[in-house]
Amino acid sequence: MTKADMIKVKRHGKLLAIDTVCGWQYWEYDGALYSINSDGNPERMSIWCSMSRLDGHLHRLWRICGKKKFTECDDMVIVDKERMSQFSWA
Repeated sequence: MTKADMIKVKRHGKLLAIDTVCGWQYWEYDGALYSINSDGNPERMSIWCSMSRLDGHLHRLWRICGKKKFTECDDMVIVDKERMSQFSWA
């Protein structure tokens, strides 16, 4: 992704959560979830999934990690609790 893409997501998107250990920020923008590393390198930015598929994505991810919910991860800071509460695995 480009620096312009990263700026657009940060300017017009909504910050949902921050991984304080790995330094990832999770942003909702245009119906998708983006991960942006705190180092600001746009080459490390990625699209996780559409927001409509987030529940399934989180379910698989946390099952692999041995967690039941996103909020059980000590290193995860939920910025937008209202939005994240809409997902059963958040």
